[in-house]
Amino acid sequence: MNRIRLPICLAVMALAFGPASAAVAPRKLTPKPGLTAAAAAYEQGVTAFGQKDFATAMRLWRPLAGQGNARAQFGLGVIYDGGLGVAQDYAVAVGWYRKAADQGHIEALFNLAVLVGRGQGAPQSFAVSADLFRKAAEQGNALAQFNLAGMYDHGLGVSQDDVLAASWYRKAAEQGNPDAQFNLGVYYIRARGMPRDMAAAAGWMRKAADQGNILAQHNLALMYEGGQGVAQDYGAAAQWYRKAAQQGHAPAQFNLAVLYAGGQGMAQDYVQARKWFDLAATEATEARVRDQAVLNRDLLASALTAEQLQTATAQADDCRQSSFKMCE
Repeated sequence: MNRIRLPICLAVMALAFGPASAAVAPRKLTPKPGLTAAAAAYEQGVTAFGQKDFATAMRLWRPLAGQGNARAQFGLGVIYDGGLGVAQDYAVAVGWYRKAADQGHIEALFNLAVLVGRGQGAPQSFAVSADLFRKAAEQGNALAQFNLAGMYDHGLGVSQDDVLAASWYRKAAEQGNPDAQFNLGVYYIRARGMPRDMAAAAGWMRKAADQGNILAQHNLALMYEGGQGVAQDYGAAAQWYRKAAQQGHAPAQFNLAVLYAGGQGMAQDYVQARKWFDLAATEATEARVRDQAVLNRDLLASALTAEQLQTATAQADDCRQSSFKMCE
């Protein structure tokens, strides 16, 4: 049986300039008796926003924003950024985010950094973006910490620095950011910015994998299969391959098929092996994975009866058509 064992880590996650308006929606203040008229108007705007009545939210927030209310300024930025009830206008969004960011509003700093990094509504500048991310990161924003780490990782707007990248990934990881947890695990494996420590890498991979991070699930499976940083355990490897495979990850589908074919960590089952090779062959974007999956799938056909082959094909089709919800 031809096999593929992909490298222990596929890649460090790319810098994630997520959707700017996805940082957070405008939030309610902590309820207090005797709210001022301005605070009450802001609260009413948040309620309207939550009900997707963006026109009312704008009507309530605009006077407050003009008076310097950072929350209202941020809210208007989100509306124009997302084109919520208005024509999308990144330049106007940048203007409102900047006003709020100048007052230290954390989410406005983050969203402004995203737009400047993308060159939306303002000239693109990774240096300015990094500075804005830093200001939000220093106030504890985990997404900003992750993105600032990514900028040090790739040398965008700052000098490339593995030590600083690792430091910011760690801060975000300790707040539970799964992408940061995965990247920190990669850094431990590759001895980037810190000594190589496979046990620590496995610990961070597990934290990310437990939150559904596909790359972490696949890499944790590889670590269990190879006994790297953890005791070798084919059953655990199969479990984590399966979790990633059921999210459509072709390399995990391939490696799960290999375990089924070899009876490692589970009973040998050529029907299941053929099913997962079939899925990997259609899901793979990398030629070597796809080609090897096709070869192994076709080799297994000769080991199956016509009925078994029909079962494997039908199960693969059911799995694929259900977006991997009906794979067992």
